[in-house]
Amino acid sequence: MVFKDVKVKSIDQKSPYFYPARRIEITTSEKRIITPSRAATLYEYNKKSEIPTDIPFENEISVSLKKLNKNKLINFLKGNGLYSRWSKDMFDTSDTMKYSPFTAHIIQPTISNVKKKGKDGKTSVTESGVEYLRKNKSLRERFLRLIIKMQSDIGLDVITIPYLNLPLSEYEELVKSVTRELHRENKEPMFVFDLEYQKRGDKFEDAMKFLIDKAKSKLIAFPNKSFQNSAVSYDILSGYSEKEVAFVTFEVERAYKTGDTLSKMHSHPFIGHDIYAVKTPRYFPPADESVETAPYVKQKESIQFFNPDNLLIQSSTERIKNIPKILDEIDQKDNRWMKTILNDFEKIKTEQDEIYIIDAISKIHELKSSTAEFEEVKKRIKSEESTEYIKEQTYLSNRLSTLKKKKKKS
Repeated sequence: MVFKDVKVKSIDQKSPYFYPARRIEITTSEKRIITPSRAATLYEYNKKSEIPTDIPFENEISVSLKKLNKNKLINFLKGNGLYSRWSKDMFDTSDTMKYSPFTAHIIQPTISNVKKKGKDGKTSVTESGVEYLRKNKSLRERFLRLIIKMQSDIGLDVITIPYLNLPLSEYEELVKSVTRELHRENKEPMFVFDLEYQKRGDKFEDAMKFLIDKAKSKLIAFPNKSFQNSAVSYDILSGYSEKEVAFVTFEVERAYKTGDTLSKMHSHPFIGHDIYAVKTPRYFPPADESVETAPYVKQKESIQFFNPDNLLIQSSTERIKNIPKILDEIDQKDNRWMKTILNDFEKIKTEQDEIYIIDAISKIHELKSSTAEFEEVKKRIKSEESTEYIKEQTYLSNRLSTLKKKKKKS
């Protein structure tokens, strides 16, 4: 893949609910990609590998994420060995995603400090990867050199540059230098930035003015943050709807946590982002490793499926009542293996192999049916019918109306 350009194709200014919805075109050597789009993640590719039947992915965009805490950064920057391993991992990931005409691999130090309460009741704080690098200029520069080289050496065309929480003057020099060097090699930087930069909306605004207006950045990615906590930043981004820059948001939660199970990324076309990647669920082991715990047992009742009819994440018990419909939503109505395993759902009690396979099916179903729903969103934006689409989706309409009220208060 060779990245070429970003162009605004159409903007629907008529939506009374929130911000203008838009379609942009990302041109690569392989294809012209129209957004809004759901990216496939490495997590979802791995889930696909757990299913013993072929279900093709047709996502035009794929994204992987490697998060580095302070300890991982120290091991990477002060000892040999990890570079080779991570480079191989990235190469393998790139090969897994090779059928997507646009791919990006994000290597991001953790942004938030971690607080932990000890047995004595005292709270200790472990600084984030970003904070560690911010205070160590020589290691920060080594980190940037190595991850840029890692991406370049395996043939990536889009090179992601992590968020580092630097003063804007330092960012400006970094952006200028990196952009100049990568453009010389016919590569394109994708800058990762934080919606809560410096905890100040005006600082975020200054940063966007530089990145978009002065540096002419074409690709900017943001770790997902709630609208409630970053309302001013979302409002600032909406002012760039006519600019030819693609906004990527990653680590998007599957559903809103406050009162409904609406699929969160289906509200993102209306709050200023173009490309969305779902958050990878994480298992957190007990803090005290000396305490023996029973092996984790996944309950089949915890499995949830996306419903493209109402954009909700619903219980498997509710959705598996209509198996033909689930299969039809992902063009697998003739897949006998999937019919059999889903028909066995009621018989399964605690058998972990079967439960994990159905859980994997739910994630693949969500990726494919959610991606297909964005095709309808693209059509509605093009025909300036975003408002009609939102009104047809009751839960989406209610959510955007709630966010709009919070926007006015911000």
